[in-house]
Amino acid sequence: ILGLETYPPIHLVAAMDFSSFGLIPSLIQFSNRMVYQDKLIVYPSANINDPNMGVSFKKVDGIYKSSTNPKEAGEMIKGAKIHMKTFPNRSLGLVVMNNPQSELLNAMWRKERQTDSFIQKYEAKWKTHNAGLEKFFIKNLESVQGDERDVMFIGTVYGPESQGGRTYQRFGPINGIRGKKRLNVLFSRAKKKIVTFSSMTAADITAKEENNPGAFMLKSWLEYSATGILDTGSIAGREPDSDFEIFVAQKIQSMGFEPVPQVGVK
Repeated sequence: ILGLETYPPIHLVAAMDFSSFGLIPSLIQFSNRMVYQDKLIVYPSANINDPNMGVSFKKVDGIYKSSTNPKEAGEMIKGAKIHMKTFPNRSLGLVVMNNPQSELLNAMWRKERQTDSFIQKYEAKWKTHNAGLEKFFIKNLESVQGDERDVMFIGTVYGPESQGGRTYQRFGPINGIRGKKRLNVLFSRAKKKIVTFSSMTAADITAKEENNPGAFMLKSWLEYSATGILDTGSIAGREPDSDFEIFVAQKIQSMGFEPVPQVGVK
């Protein structure tokens, strides 16, 4: 199934959904492009057009403050409860980008569990199913290693510190080459579906691949999970060649973004 000169982590092979005669391509093509230079060869799945498979993006109007994002945590909990009731036969894991958010999310989840018998039933089932290897969990990015689940919810945590404010470029454990490696592990943990909850979009991250590969990978993931498009055009490195292009670039810059001219121009 995988034709490689350098073998990828074994979890990519384990993610194969044999019941549908193939892996959901959208779950592997991001890491295939960003990390493995398109060396993975994966047969397409019969469920390629199933809306309950693949990647999706949920924008949250959250505020990042004191290393946490309560509204984003609340949206993940709502999503998890819906998943448990709609897809009780699919295992689930929740991952957020830092430890303070995972502690907050765990505390909020324990409160929900106390009064929700459906949560209790779902967790009890997955604690014993398959020897408990796919039990429900809430973890931070640095704690996810060999965990695999049918469905993964990812919470990016970071975002503006006030309504309508800017997103500061402080991404904790995501920064640098180690951040890229951690994210690659995270983005290949699901066998059927990944839902990304985020209070920011790709446009809020200004990192470049050569300077901060971890933050750049997160930026690319946000765009990919929101659009389903992996390539948005190559950067030619050329300067603007018209007054109109200069004018548009200046307007974009005045809004706090970094314009890139001549994208896709050879």
